Amino acid sequence: MSIFQRNVLTIFLFLIVSTAITCTFWLNERETAINRMQLESRKALEADFLDLYQQRGSELAGILEQTLVAPLSRGDLDLVANSAILVSKQPLIKTVGIFDKQKKVFFNSENTASPLRTTPPHYLSRLNSDSKALASWQDENSLHFLKNIYHDNNLVGGFYFELSLSDVNQSLNATQNLFKQINGQKDAFSHVELAGIVFFLLLLGLWLAYRLSRHVTRPIHSLAQTVQNLREGNFDMEMPPHNTNEIGPLIIELEALAEDLKNVTVPTKYLETVFSSMQEPLIVVNREGRIHAANNLFASMAGTDEEALVGGKIWDYLEIKEEGQKHSLGQGKAVTGMVCHLKVGSRSELMVSALKIPESGKTEANYVFVLRDISKQKWLAEMIRYNATHDSLTGLANRAFFLRELELEVQSTQDGKDASVGVLFISLDRFKHINDSFGHRFGDTVLRAFSERIQQLVRTGDKVSRLGGDKFCVLLENIESEAMAWRIALQLHQKLTQPFNVEEREILLESSIGISSSWQDFEDPSQILSNAELAMHEAKKKISEKVVLYTKEMRSQNKALFSLESDLRTAIKNKVIDIHFQPIVAVADNSLRGFEVLARWNHPQHGMISPSLFIPLAEHVGLIESLEWIIFEKVFAKRQEWRLKFPGKPFYLAVNVSGYQLGKISFPVYVGRSFQKYGICPGEIVFEVTESMLIRNPAVAMRVLSELKKSGAKLALDDFGTGYSSLSHLSRFPFDFLKIDQSFIRGACINPGSHHGKIVETISRLGHSLGMEVVGEGVETSQDLEKVKVFGLDTWQGFLSTRPTDAEKAELLLRENALSQEDHYYALSG
Repeated sequence: MSIFQRNVLTIFLFLIVSTAITCTFWLNERETAINRMQLESRKALEADFLDLYQQRGSELAGILEQTLVAPLSRGDLDLVANSAILVSKQPLIKTVGIFDKQKKVFFNSENTASPLRTTPPHYLSRLNSDSKALASWQDENSLHFLKNIYHDNNLVGGFYFELSLSDVNQSLNATQNLFKQINGQKDAFSHVELAGIVFFLLLLGLWLAYRLSRHVTRPIHSLAQTVQNLREGNFDMEMPPHNTNEIGPLIIELEALAEDLKNVTVPTKYLETVFSSMQEPLIVVNREGRIHAANNLFASMAGTDEEALVGGKIWDYLEIKEEGQKHSLGQGKAVTGMVCHLKVGSRSELMVSALKIPESGKTEANYVFVLRDISKQKWLAEMIRYNATHDSLTGLANRAFFLRELELEVQSTQDGKDASVGVLFISLDRFKHINDSFGHRFGDTVLRAFSERIQQLVRTGDKVSRLGGDKFCVLLENIESEAMAWRIALQLHQKLTQPFNVEEREILLESSIGISSSWQDFEDPSQILSNAELAMHEAKKKISEKVVLYTKEMRSQNKALFSLESDLRTAIKNKVIDIHFQPIVAVADNSLRGFEVLARWNHPQHGMISPSLFIPLAEHVGLIESLEWIIFEKVFAKRQEWRLKFPGKPFYLAVNVSGYQLGKISFPVYVGRSFQKYGICPGEIVFEVTESMLIRNPAVAMRVLSELKKSGAKLALDDFGTGYSSLSHLSRFPFDFLKIDQSFIRGACINPGSHHGKIVETISRLGHSLGMEVVGEGVETSQDLEKVKVFGLDTWQGFLSTRPTDAEKAELLLRENALSQEDHYYALSG
């Protein structure tokens, strides 16, 4: 073989190898570029979706926090659950959970039947107990949000919820599949193109090999450099000169190939396909706002078809709220979170994100407008916001909204106005009686009617709120003096007391009104409301003059009661509440029948505290049960002790029972166990109840009293003749003693021939006819005792025997066992 032939064969083989290498590198680089473009596009879309969902989650978390802080702080679990259920029904919400300040979940939308205070989910550990920031994280299909809720810097609970990413993942997976289809189509096209190029290069190589065999070194070097540039994607490179040697035509073809590769534009084609399959309305526009493409969802919203949108102006369809964002788009900047309205079609409110799509070789980029209809979300937010600031029963503003309005009004008056702000705190008297008598549904109707009446009676500009239960507030504007607020309150009270009809029933509501204003000293606006509430409580104590103006002395008294409450808790905890005894004496022979046991509290600083003060306080703050059990235990223990000291002496200890105990089915069980523990015999303990306690829940009271009777206790109806006296109480309930109130006894002793005397005599005969022992209270002198004998009473008690005394002096009376001399009556008094 000649050298020429070898050169030709070498050049031909070299052309084949170089062509194969070039095509291989080109295909690999093209594949890599397309894959990178797919990956970056997916990441960009995914990041935008996640940012949008993160923003929605943060907005929803803020709304939830505003909604839940008030009901969580006051323990209104029904309102908390209703708000949570409303949120859980929204699109994309997978789970909503509410937890209390101990991080115990008491609401879970996935299992609303689960018991309260369930074990907290493991992810609550992601949030520190003192954290006030919103915690969020992402897993495969969800965005999680978790937050503590604070009220006045105190943790009251928190919430968590999940936003579903299934739509995002579905859209991204659809996009990925389309990428793969498009890539496969491109590969098929590229292989055909490549085959043609290879075939052409081979023919060209055969022809050029003959002519280029003598000049192969330099042209091949230039060709290698060209191939390297192509492999590196440098399509704008400067090509070697088109020499007349054998390599010149190949360089021309490679230049054409580079131009073809540079002009390959995939994005526009695949975006059109992707947009058609996306689950969100999408539009592609340029910087001038011209529409290049839009998917079917947006076309449906705009009330037209996709073809009609192309070439039009995007601003003919969207009305942007902030022109500054529109200007940013004109400058080529990406914008997220735009709020727009559709000018046509449904005219929905939309949240728009404009994303830049850069294209190779172009100085200007297109935009993809991603739209989401937020009309329902806005409506939901408004509903949640309204429910968070208004009372669900009456539609009036609630406490939180009232305090905000009060703060604004106070700030306005402090900024230079001469007028002041007044607050009327209104509470209905005996509204519980309406609920107990006619039911809560009728009570709710009365509250709605009452709220409408207040709104009609207040002045124009005054604001009415319901603070809960039967309590209302009126914010008075432009009050020139406290006297003016007083006059307005008096006029309002007079009009509110007029009867009105509810469901064909005539209702007469009495109310108590407390008045406070910004003329008085206050630390913050909420104290004005607090002052008015204190004045209202003072008004409730009065029989008349049910409109009371706040004074500083009320605050001092309230602080004293608060201090007394703390001391009472300590006294109950340390069991320092003592018991005293007042004798109950037989009228016939002055023999000692028993003692009424009375609670006494010797305060270390204030001395002896009256039971009329600390017993109502214990009932008000929820300490009455603990207080009563201390007294019961001391009474039972003392009766056991005296049985051993005075064997064979029949006497009883009478102790008062509160309405709280009378309403508990378990109370007789505790009494029975205590009787067994202390060895109490039948008839040694008498439980005294008042008529007012019986009417609260007669059915439960009957059951409790019957069980107490079975345990061996005796029962006494105390203070008969006061309150809601009813003969049915005597016939229905198993009482052994009937105690006539001292007001009747005192009246009868002063004037035996008066109505009081006749009433006492009638009650005595009535009690005897029912087999009861009749006791007269309040006998203070020997003359009183003589008159009491005339009325036919069985026993009496009062200061004539002795004032309530301690156990040591009571034992002296037990040893004597009779009070036959008048000087005995006062021997232990004082």
